[in-house]
Amino acid sequence: GDAVLHLTAPGAGGVSVRVSDVSGRLVREFVAVPDTEGRCSLIWDGMDGGGERVASGVYFVRATDGDSVATEKLVRLR
Repeated sequence: GDAVLHLTAPGAGGVSVRVSDVSGRLVREFVAVPDTEGRCSLIWDGMDGGGERVASGVYFVRATDGDSVATEKLVRLR
């Protein structure tokens, strides 16, 4: 299933999201837009930047809005 992360982004702009594998290789990059109260729900569908489903394993999701950074560790099961 999809991985859903909830975070609060104090800035008004978009949130840059980077998904990387355990070796630090960038798997996917996208921008999420917070709602009017700064809450942001990030949904990662388990696909890489080329539209391929990633392998099972541990991934790190790093979201930054320029001032703050949130990092989550995900375990992806096929």
